[in-house]
Amino acid sequence: MSVSKVIVTAVADGSVEPGQMLSIPFNVMTEGSGGPCSINARNDREFPMTFPMNVPLTTGHYANGTLTITPPKDTPSGTDVTLTIMAKTSAAADSNYAVLRLSVVSKITDFVRPTCKVDRVAADDCPTNVSLCASFRWNLSANVTDGNGTGIDRITLRQGNGVLSHDALTNLDIEASYNASCCSQIVEIVAVDKVGNVGTCFHSIAPPVGPTPTVPSGGPPPLGPARPLWVLCLLLAAWMARS
Repeated sequence: MSVSKVIVTAVADGSVEPGQMLSIPFNVMTEGSGGPCSINARNDREFPMTFPMNVPLTTGHYANGTLTITPPKDTPSGTDVTLTIMAKTSAAADSNYAVLRLSVVSKITDFVRPTCKVDRVAADDCPTNVSLCASFRWNLSANVTDGNGTGIDRITLRQGNGVLSHDALTNLDIEASYNASCCSQIVEIVAVDKVGNVGTCFHSIAPPVGPTPTVPSGGPPPLGPARPLWVLCLLLAAWMARS
């Protein structure tokens, strides 16, 4: 098996945005006879590409070309693509290729977290005596939105043992509903947008805990400011007895 005298080199940025065209320069050189060299290229995702069909070769000198590849706009971020550029000299006497690996990565412009706002709580049926909570339930509704961001990807519970439901995530304003036993007194709803920003809302139906009252210690009360008056009375009584 003979070693190819054709050399193919290419350098790419390593990533490309969905819907954006990426230009990839490549070079072809031969240490054998010069002449026309046919170019072919393919990728394993069948993304649209353009490239020159052939380049002229001169022995020992590089010929330059440019390939473009454009992932469709709906390509999921994180998609990997393998690109192969092949060069073949005239009469198919010699050939070689270069392989590139690219990742489709969406440009992140959304740095604002989703908003989650509790707009209604119905917990009047919950007894103040927690030992009686098992037979009663409470519910809550919250509004979740990502504004002008990338949109809500998921809504989950971080705290709470109740049932969470919500409208379609494609809605601009999403209504989330939570229903739980009165024994489960707190809930925290988590909303995550499509680029990972996180927003939360928290609510508790537990009664507020006030400060612990101070209990005075035992023992006789202090005499306070009345003590000098008693002393004065005793001195006065002793003076009158001498008189």
